[in-house]
Formats: sequence, structure tokens, C-alpha cells
Amino acid sequence: MKRKSAMMAVAGLALMSVTPAFAASPEVEAYCFAQAEQVRPALTQPEKEAYIASCIADATATQGRKSKY
Repeated sequence: MKRKSAMMAVAGLALMSVTPAFAASPEVEAYCFAQAEQVRPALTQPEKEAYIASCIADATATQGRKSKY
């Protein structure tokens, strides 16, 4: 049982160290964080996280393909 637990721990650490393929650039994250700090009235922590996530999604969105028809 200890060997299985050790293998799971090593696999988990290896997966956590991998950088996500679609991570936003640090400049975009810094910009969105600064924008969230300037919102008035001040946002709560969950609201701030949602604002930043939405901002990053808007900044990193790609254009869809045009339909043939």
C-alpha cells in the first residue's frame, strides 16, 4: 500500500509542475488584476476572482472560423 501511495504522490507532483498550455501571459494577468483593484465599490474576493477570470477570457479569446455556408 505504501508503494502505491508514493507513486500517486510522485504522479501528482509531476502533473502540478506542468505549465498549462493555454495560460495567459503575465502582462494580461497583471492588467486584469489592476483593473479589478480599480472597480468601485470594492469587490469581494470571490467577485474579484470572477472579474479577473472574465477579463483574462476576454483578452485571450480567439476568432472563430467562418462557416462555408
